[in-house]
Amino acid sequence: MKEIGLISIIVPVYNAAEYLVKCLESLVNQSYKNLEIILVNDGSKDNSLEIMKQFADKDSRIVVIDQQNSGVTQARKRGVQESKGEWIIFCDADDELPYNSVEVLAENSTDSQIVIGQVSFKGSFKWPYKPCNAFLTKKQALKRIVNGKIHCGPVARLFSKELFDENTFSISSDIVKGEDRLMNLYLFSNLGQGKKVRQIEDVVYLYIQRPTFHPSDYLNRKKRTKLHMKILSKTSASLVILAWLMYIKYELKLIIKRMLRKK
Repeated sequence: MKEIGLISIIVPVYNAAEYLVKCLESLVNQSYKNLEIILVNDGSKDNSLEIMKQFADKDSRIVVIDQQNSGVTQARKRGVQESKGEWIIFCDADDELPYNSVEVLAENSTDSQIVIGQVSFKGSFKWPYKPCNAFLTKKQALKRIVNGKIHCGPVARLFSKELFDENTFSISSDIVKGEDRLMNLYLFSNLGQGKKVRQIEDVVYLYIQRPTFHPSDYLNRKKRTKLHMKILSKTSASLVILAWLMYIKYELKLIIKRMLRKK
């Protein structure tokens, strides 16, 4: 097993008691043992905090942070700020990791600052991202994000902590959907000279569809797109143009759908 140092798994938690036990069991039982598991209770009103404390009493690798409800982005930010690991993994409180997820990501981290694995999606929604095995430059990786070839959630990936800065979580509070995409663009834009993004075909995350899951429910698209362009402009003008074209394409699709519904 490849040892790459301490890895911090950050789990924002809000009213997740129904699913939290299975999630935490999947983390503490990882084959890669050099872990710090940071649980950020974001003002839960159920017994999530009690469950977290029970697990922390049994496993010294678990750190529990209790804060007032501030939203998932701020919960992740707090977790990163408190983390001691050289690497960061995010996990949602209602999902699970296969037992060897961290090990697989670590094994593929050579010359890379981001390692992206595949997601196994349990539910009626069809996961649209195909498995891929590749080493990508910063520009290639950003292009795949803009083209929709890399999923933009925070999960199923290993980040070098060096990529996080003051901009990573500086997302306007009125952007309530698509924050993860902005976070990824910031992180990918911070790739070091000669460092790669590694995509692998291995399943490293189990995404479990819940009744509240709405894959198309996005707001503030225009404002988000402007922020995307601002971030991308630091890497390539061609990426800015591509992002604008993708925005227009998406908006045209929505217009056509509305017109068809009226007929």
